[in-house]
Amino acid sequence: MLAGEKEEESSPGPLSARGVEVLFPVYAGDLTKEEEVIEWLLHQMKSDAIEEVSDKILDSLIEKHPHVAVLFYKENDKKAEKILVELENIDDEADEHDIVFLKTNDPEAIEKHGIETLPKLVFYDNEIPNLYDGDLMDEDKVLAWFIKQKESEEIEEITEKMLFELVDENPFLVVLFYDKDHKGSADVLAELENIDDDLDKHKVPFVKIDDDSVAKDFGILDELPALVYFEDKIPNVYEGNLKDEEDVLKWILKQKSEDTIEEVTEEILEMLIRQKEYVMVFFGASNLAER
Repeated sequence: MLAGEKEEESSPGPLSARGVEVLFPVYAGDLTKEEEVIEWLLHQMKSDAIEEVSDKILDSLIEKHPHVAVLFYKENDKKAEKILVELENIDDEADEHDIVFLKTNDPEAIEKHGIETLPKLVFYDNEIPNLYDGDLMDEDKVLAWFIKQKESEEIEEITEKMLFELVDENPFLVVLFYDKDHKGSADVLAELENIDDDLDKHKVPFVKIDDDSVAKDFGILDELPALVYFEDKIPNVYEGNLKDEEDVLKWILKQKSEDTIEEVTEEILEMLIRQKEYVMVFFGASNLAER
């Protein structure tokens, strides 16, 4: 900087480490202006280090940036430390693909985002989370997965806590309950991946979950794979052929555009009766035959 020039956004601050002075950026603007702080932070992230963020900053970045990868980890965990050493190697590549790569050990963030085991890597595509279930020590595979999430039509994998958070936050949501170890589920998933992009165009998030306890709560454990459409938190079970992607897409769009009576299981009905003050139920012939 030339003498007399005015310093604008940040200035380097000194940090002593074993006798060596290290420079780091310090924000010099108005901290009450959240938009400017976030823009500055995004600019600082163009480095080869994964940025540590708090719960609030994480939420702001996920909201403002379409593609965010986050490593949730426990502080002073040796396994997480080894993983971070490996993943630091792909931070620059993530930047090149316009993917914000972050890390957090904030307990509030871990709880809020429904993280059940640590360390856990999550990719947020337009605020919809997707869990990574591969080897976190294999940096090349992690980077390839990042790029695939950004460019492909893959249905995002979520946890139980994420599911209920998404149901609360989204007026429309489609969920595939499945068993990743079952061939029937794999075949259905391969077909339904083809309509994920179509649903994105209609602003309908499409996610998947492999959790037997949640499937049991919805009364569909014995029917996996099963598709459930949520509209304003009310679930509706699809009863057609899940391998017919066109029919599935038509059904979902019909639910979104028309007023229809939701099809529910006995367990879902009991859940709704507990949650709602008034519930009107039409019992069809098949229901009466069972009673």
